[in-house]
Amino acid sequence: GRLLEKEEAYDSLRHELMHVEIKLEKHYSALLLQTTALEGVIAPLEILCLEHTHAHHELQLKKNAHETLQRRVAELSERCERAEAVSISVADEVLPTLSAVQGELREAMEEVSALEGHSLL
Repeated sequence: GRLLEKEEAYDSLRHELMHVEIKLEKHYSALLLQTTALEGVIAPLEILCLEHTHAHHELQLKKNAHETLQRRVAELSERCERAEAVSISVADEVLPTLSAVQGELREAMEEVSALEGHSLL
């Protein structure tokens, strides 16, 4: 009788073990499906991340180029202002001399005209 009890207990345990095994296999299959689904989500996310990194890099390059241009514009406008200041100061110096020379030239031409008038007489 004792041996029969042990065999029945053993069978019962084996039966439970089979049920546990079946449950585990179901869980494992479910996990596999979830893993596959997650991989399906992760792959596009990785692509998005790469694209974002690339876009960020391009944006940084554009920003750098823009800053370089801004510096050049500032530098050029500064040079223009300096050139303008120089040309104004040169004009201030040259104009009086120029008008003095023009005055002398007018006088000389009047004298020439006067001399020509005299020689015609």
